[in-house]
Amino acid sequence: MAQVKTRATSTSHLSNLVGTGRELLVSEPPTVRDILRYGIYLRDQSKDDRRNYPADQLVGDTFLGLIGQWSKANALFKPPVINEKVTIMSKLKEVWNQAVTCSLGKGRLDAKERFSVKLDPLFDMLTCKCQISSCERGGCDGCVIQDNINCSCSGEKRIPLKDITYIKGQKEKVGSKGPHQMGAPNLQEHKRQVGTLERQGMEKEERRRSKEETRQPGRMLRDVWQIVMRIWNWGVVLKMSLSLKLSSSLKLSLSLQLQQKYRKTMMIFQILRL
Repeated sequence: MAQVKTRATSTSHLSNLVGTGRELLVSEPPTVRDILRYGIYLRDQSKDDRRNYPADQLVGDTFLGLIGQWSKANALFKPPVINEKVTIMSKLKEVWNQAVTCSLGKGRLDAKERFSVKLDPLFDMLTCKCQISSCERGGCDGCVIQDNINCSCSGEKRIPLKDITYIKGQKEKVGSKGPHQMGAPNLQEHKRQVGTLERQGMEKEERRRSKEETRQPGRMLRDVWQIVMRIWNWGVVLKMSLSLKLSSSLKLSLSLQLQQKYRKTMMIFQILRL
C-alpha cells in the first residue's frame, strides 16, 4: 500500500534537500536556503498544528522574519528601496513550492538543477538591480568608498550609498555568511535613519495635500458646469412641456424644479467668488 504523503513527510523530504530547520542568522540577510530552513523551523515550532500549517500562513510568518533582518541592516531598507510586500510574499511562496516539488522528486531534472543553483545566493528583495563595481577594478581616482554603482533608478529606489559595499558582499556571497556581518546597533545612526523616513513621509503627505488643493478649484468648476448643463436640460424639458398639452400643476412643478437648480448654481458661484 502506497504511503500517504502528509505535510510532515513533505517537511522531512525538504530537510533532506536544504537541511534541518533553524532560525535566521542575526548577523546576515538570508539566502534562499536560509529562508527554507527557517520555514521548516517555524513548522516544527507549530507542533500542535503541524499537519495543518497552511502554506500562506507559513509564507506570512517567514515574511516577518525576513523583513526584520533587512531592517536591522538599515532602517531605510523598506519599500520602495525593497520590493512591496505583495511581491516579496509572491516570491517566497514560489520558492517554497519549488522546494517542495524538487524535494518530492517531481519535475524535470534541469529544473531541479537550476533550483539547486539558486539555494545559496542572497534572497534579493532590493528594487535596484544596477551593477555594483569595485573601485579598485574600475580605477576610480580619489574615491573614498570601496565600491561604486552607476544607478539609473529613481531616487527613492536607490540603495543607500553607505551600504553599497555591504550589499555588494551580500549579493556575491555563496552560503549563509558574507564578507560583512551586522554588528551591534548604532543607536545614533538608527535615529538619524528613522528621522529621515519620518521627514520623507511628511514631505510626501505635504505633496499629496498640495496636489489635492490644486485639483480642488478645477473640481468645483467641473461640478458647476455639470449643474449648468442640468439646468440647460431642464430648460429644454420645460420649453417642450409648455408646448404640449400638460396640466397646469405639472407645468408648475417643472418650473419650480428649474428654479431650485438655478438657486443652487448661484450659491456655488458665490462660494467661488469668495
